[in-house]
Amino acid sequence: MVSLKILLLCFLVIITSSAEEQVVSTKPFVTAYWGRSVELPCQIPRPPLAVFWFQHNFTAAPDEDARIVVQNFNGEEIARAGPRFEITSNFSLTIHDVSVQDETTYSCRVAWLDDQVTNYTQLRVVGLADELNPITVENCRKNGSDWCMYYIDPSESTIQLKCQVSGVRPAVNLTWIDALTGEVIPSGKTNKTVDSETGLITVYRVTQESKQLISGSDVGQDRMCQADGEAVGGTSNLTVLLREELREQKRKKIRDYKPGKFSRSERSDDVQLPRQVKLSVIGPTGAGNSSFIRSLNYAFSGTFTDTIEVGGEMVPGGVTRNTIPHYLTGNIIVEDNRGLHDLSSERVSDLKSLRSHPVLVLTHRDKAKFRGRKDRIIDEAKAVGALDEKLFFVENFTKRLDDNDPELEVRTLEFLDVFLKLLDFADDNLVRHANNEKENGMQHNPRL
Repeated sequence: MVSLKILLLCFLVIITSSAEEQVVSTKPFVTAYWGRSVELPCQIPRPPLAVFWFQHNFTAAPDEDARIVVQNFNGEEIARAGPRFEITSNFSLTIHDVSVQDETTYSCRVAWLDDQVTNYTQLRVVGLADELNPITVENCRKNGSDWCMYYIDPSESTIQLKCQVSGVRPAVNLTWIDALTGEVIPSGKTNKTVDSETGLITVYRVTQESKQLISGSDVGQDRMCQADGEAVGGTSNLTVLLREELREQKRKKIRDYKPGKFSRSERSDDVQLPRQVKLSVIGPTGAGNSSFIRSLNYAFSGTFTDTIEVGGEMVPGGVTRNTIPHYLTGNIIVEDNRGLHDLSSERVSDLKSLRSHPVLVLTHRDKAKFRGRKDRIIDEAKAVGALDEKLFFVENFTKRLDDNDPELEVRTLEFLDVFLKLLDFADDNLVRHANNEKENGMQHNPRL
């Protein structure tokens, strides 16, 4: 009886030991991120004869239609379903460039000469939002990591904001919030679209509110779009600074200009004004005449180009032949005439033949060396007869513009303000000349 107990005990020990050695451990659930690589571990207690990784067609494994994605025999990989799948030295399955279609159940089957064991892992695929710009708002210019600037169209009576999170999985929840009070703003439902190729989701939500009366550039009613969900790491916010588009107001004023519209002088009866006003840019060669016109074009259009041709054939002495006009609008022509060797008082006095003291514009205000010379430049300008009300400083815009520079709006506004004053002087000069020419029985298209 004693010997039987000992034999039975030994038998149980042998069976139990064998079963423990053949346990194959896998993680029941693994999360992978779209576009990245993921490793599914398969821990094996003793060297196997063969290892097979299966991809099942449905998450409810086992599945008779499962396919082998990689197989290893006697320590060597002998087959794989494609370059995205590989088996590691410790028999884990690595999937590269993970896609939504990879979300399913996988099984690791380990075979020995005397047995085989299978265990399962369910893979879940998450699509993360863009790390730097998880949230976007349509037509809102991103200036900071968590805020953007939305310029309100002065002609619109309502403000419509569309918040969006793209390329995620699962979908996030979007909420519009008053940035000042933290109160939730009633808005439409969260909408979702699924990309048919990637399987990733784009989520958006729109809020539409009546535009309030505002003064200056600060609305004081900023909004915040908040995204909640795994795809944004929990919670992500983007503050929308609402500002009235003052630049567009000034651009519209320039676009709508017609000769005589800005003049403070009363037009005589039956005086015919030309259809266009010409503004002549006169200065020494190399003074930045062309740069000034390119900067003006940028301030007016919002697009920089360095291919505006405004000059013709050059000859020594700074005289330009065959000047080419630049049509800012159908009614405003800006022309580079140059033609000055220097800006001495004698040469500036010659310009008084226009019967109106010329406007003096000094460029490159943005240069550091200019700031320390401004007072001396003003004194020099006055010495040649420049009037305070007709002396302006502007900076030159170049192709190295940074649209994300929050100061760019202010700088552009200042340039537009200067040009509107120039246009105001030009228009007044145009009407006064037209009145004089009517009295003298002449017709002329003056320049300023």
